[in-house]
Amino acid sequence: MDIKLKDKRALVAGASRGLGYAAARGLALEGARVVINSRSSEHLAVAAEALSEQSGVDVHIVPGDVSDPSIPEKIIGQAVDIMGGLDLLVTNAGGPPAGKFESFDDAAWQKGIDLSLMSHVRMIRAALPHLRNSRCPICVIRP
Repeated sequence: MDIKLKDKRALVAGASRGLGYAAARGLALEGARVVINSRSSEHLAVAAEALSEQSGVDVHIVPGDVSDPSIPEKIIGQAVDIMGGLDLLVTNAGGPPAGKFESFDDAAWQKGIDLSLMSHVRMIRAALPHLRNSRCPICVIRP
């Protein structure tokens, strides 16, 4: 299926496995230029190699923990440097650890919020200027 993503520039977070990997795979199979992110450089390298083999597209990696408030802006900047811009952003992150409500202290709750909410907010905030500059007619973000 051709959904007009050939040569579009995409960043997919949390993409070394699971839903993020599947999203990156779908984009790469459509011919998009893809940068993937996760915390583990080793897992990213394996994922990028597999995605490149499956799609014939060069997939680049940018490791970093998106729950760290200083990292999302750096990830976006590196992806933009690699691809010369950004047309698509897929925010994705693993969830907090499983457990009973009462078993988590405030620090654990804050870490979960940083990972499951604030990482998305920070990535979108950092990506918006680049997404607004995108010339992709199907990827338009209006001010």
